Amino acid sequence: MSKRIYAVVLDHANEATAERIHENFPGSYQHSETLFLIADEGVTASVAKVIGLDGSNPAITGAIFKLNSSYAGFTQRSLWEWLATAEEKS
Repeated sequence: MSKRIYAVVLDHANEATAERIHENFPGSYQHSETLFLIADEGVTASVAKVIGLDGSNPAITGAIFKLNSSYAGFTQRSLWEWLATAEEKS
């Protein structure tokens, strides 16, 4: 199964959640304290469960979006490099 690229957007910075993302999704990209990109074979709901964004802890809030290879903007070059590499591997 090919990997999908997800954007994880936290409502508030949460160090424990950031650590869980890095531990469970090696190679994830942290753009800011509240925005992460990950590549995984799972569906959005399974990614949310691993991260803790499944409602089991009301203190951890945010959203997960499956990206569709269509994006634009002006930001750090490392973000575009990570996306390009992740798309090549998927």
